[in-house]
Amino acid sequence: MEFKETYRIRKDWSDPKSQIGAYINFDNAIAACDKAGAEYKIYDSKGEVVYAPKEEIKIKIPEEGGNGEVRYSEKNRPLCCLQTQSVYYKKNSVMPLRGILWLLSKENNPYLNNYIYSDDEAWIKTLGYNDNKNYSKSAESHAFIGRLDNDTIITIQGMPWNYHSYDCGGGLKGSCANGWIQIKICDDSQENFEKVYKEICEISAYLCRLCNFDPYGLNTVGNIKVPTILCDKEAYSLNLSNYSNDTTNWLLANGKTMKEARDDIAELLGVKKDYTPIPAYFVRSSWENINSQIGEFAELEEAKAACDEAGEEYEVYNTQGIAIYPEGLESAAADVEYKVGQNVRVVPGATYVTGTPVPNWVLKAKLYIREIYKNGDIVVSTGKKDALLGALHTFYLQPYTTPVTTFDPYVVEIINDTMVRTGPANNNTIVSSLKKHEMYTIISERQGWGKLKNGQGWINLSYTKKI
Repeated sequence: MEFKETYRIRKDWSDPKSQIGAYINFDNAIAACDKAGAEYKIYDSKGEVVYAPKEEIKIKIPEEGGNGEVRYSEKNRPLCCLQTQSVYYKKNSVMPLRGILWLLSKENNPYLNNYIYSDDEAWIKTLGYNDNKNYSKSAESHAFIGRLDNDTIITIQGMPWNYHSYDCGGGLKGSCANGWIQIKICDDSQENFEKVYKEICEISAYLCRLCNFDPYGLNTVGNIKVPTILCDKEAYSLNLSNYSNDTTNWLLANGKTMKEARDDIAELLGVKKDYTPIPAYFVRSSWENINSQIGEFAELEEAKAACDEAGEEYEVYNTQGIAIYPEGLESAAADVEYKVGQNVRVVPGATYVTGTPVPNWVLKAKLYIREIYKNGDIVVSTGKKDALLGALHTFYLQPYTTPVTTFDPYVVEIINDTMVRTGPANNNTIVSSLKKHEMYTIISERQGWGKLKNGQGWINLSYTKKI
């Protein structure tokens, strides 16, 4: 009679009571053993192990913090899945660590498998399958906050903290890519705001401890004071990033600000709340002449006083390098102190800070101030919860109670060659030149300057004659 092997499933051959089955068919025995768990094995009739299921490797999720404690520490580090396949990883270099930059994702996808790639089975089970075909360019940021496959909100590190990250790009004054650890918020949904906000504050607090960052600290880049912890919109307004998404709007929509975020991080660290205002105004003889600077100020009135004391050759500049005092780039209502929540209107001929002309329907609308940047620029919308329209310099705004300023466009002839500038003052940047006898349409005036209808900029009207 032909011998048929019998396959027994036990925890150990010496423990027959643990046996949960005996099989002639080996495949059936494997299926039953896998179902029973890693502690079981398959033995042949001689007591030899012929099959042992592989122990399932699971990604250990860091434990939650509590009672004011930071979630992450040396013993409870954030998840790390280094994106070694990424071109950003392979062609990288080490940077000096200066701070933390929060970025709001543009991908409109809250799941981390859209940003972090791995072909490891354990990571696939944790993240979900990654069908992103562009995985060779993943991990532009250092870390990502979003959802795992089971909807848990978590941070995953994709690059070493001291590698350069180019996600934020750069601006006219430099880039936060050189020194700032960039954390991308992938889930900006309102229902998960509290979890995501808690997570980014906790990972920021962990990095502050790891890198010895002061949550209220300031770094100097060129002649600009830059917060140790800042967001994309702040970096953009300081001309240190071309990343135009708006974390500040995400925060404001949920009742928070970046100042409060710094306070919350400081509280996690046990640091006394001691916020240092960020300088937004600079007193110089010209923007280009950094050596002529006699002071930098957080408050415009303080800058004005210093400028008056310094003499006629000095002016006040904002962080964009625009002269705002004593020449004509102040607010249309200079004595008005604008506040979030105030209703305003836009004067004719206005452009957003990006240079895009303000459309006519906005000029006629009652607008709502949603945010005031450190440099004084104001973000407006048509209502408290409506979509943001954009940011404007204050000299384009009037309180809504001010009568609407009407302006009839007119044509001028250039009587002497002249320069076109970005704003109505001699110290604004030259963008082009106009030749004698050329004709142009003026759509707005500011203290002897006219704005060109073609969108080039402003010209000094003393070099023109009205047709």
